[in-house]
Amino acid sequence: MPKKVDMPKSTIRMVEALCCDYSRMKNEVLRERKASEVLWNYKKILKSIDEALTECCETPSMAQIMLFDVGHRVGYERTEMTYMCSETYYKLKCAVKTAIAKKLNYI
Repeated sequence: MPKKVDMPKSTIRMVEALCCDYSRMKNEVLRERKASEVLWNYKKILKSIDEALTECCETPSMAQIMLFDVGHRVGYERTEMTYMCSETYYKLKCAVKTAIAKKLNYI
């Protein structure tokens, strides 16, 4: 996991918003009904998010749960990751947010 970095709240909110919008962007790329520049940006964002999740999460299912949790601001009390303790969960969530921000050159 990447080392914890203090991020501005605006950067955290931007990462959360992009994670929340992940499925819509993925559908738009599959449909190819937008301008090529828009699709290129979507692909770049999706690739960065996927790389960061792969880097931080051990399994694809864990990555999908973490993507949902980050995007929808789900905490330990409501997550599907009941098999890890709260401290580990929050460290992983912070690592994912940091990795996504770094991949997108926000920090």
